[in-house]
Amino acid sequence: MDSRITVKHWDQRLGWLVITACSFTFVAVVVLHLLQPGLNPLERPISEFALARYGAVMTITFYSQGLGSLALAAILIRVRPAQRRLRIGGTLFVFAAIGAAVAGMFPADPISAHTQTTAGAIHMAAGLLRFLALTFALPILAWTLASLPRFQKVANALKGLAILFVLSFLVSTVVLANINLFGLGQRTFIAILLIWMATTVYPIIRPS
Repeated sequence: MDSRITVKHWDQRLGWLVITACSFTFVAVVVLHLLQPGLNPLERPISEFALARYGAVMTITFYSQGLGSLALAAILIRVRPAQRRLRIGGTLFVFAAIGAAVAGMFPADPISAHTQTTAGAIHMAAGLLRFLALTFALPILAWTLASLPRFQKVANALKGLAILFVLSFLVSTVVLANINLFGLGQRTFIAILLIWMATTVYPIIRPS
């Protein structure tokens, strides 16, 4: 079998893995809101779902997001023509995957807690690592992929979503967190991230 065909098939499988991970995360979070209506979505971060009755579902979403990030990184690093910025963006997604996995291993402290536990501190640091890596990765990758013919149809969407992600992340951490609306901001930039990842792999999984 032609090695190029083999690589294409593997990239398509990885692309579908990204789609599956993003879809599972979105559906799981929506369902958790229905199962745990007492958690104020405007104020509370979604990681607090892991502390409730169906916490295992939220924990799985962390690993799902990590797996999706690794799959996307593998695709990006293999995109041809190879570019240094693609490798940098792919590496940043690897860091994001590590951050998601570690955040899943260590539960967050509830926002109402008066003291911070070791597990909560690790969770917060892992989340910060993840989203800082993504804040740099999305713009780098959006503008780099936009220069490649294969991604021309989604170029504007990737750029627009990257800008929205960075803005929503900064507004959430700098402004909304100080007025008890971080939960709303976090849900917004995570939703944008999931859409960006799915949009990125669309040219990979679509039939020739």
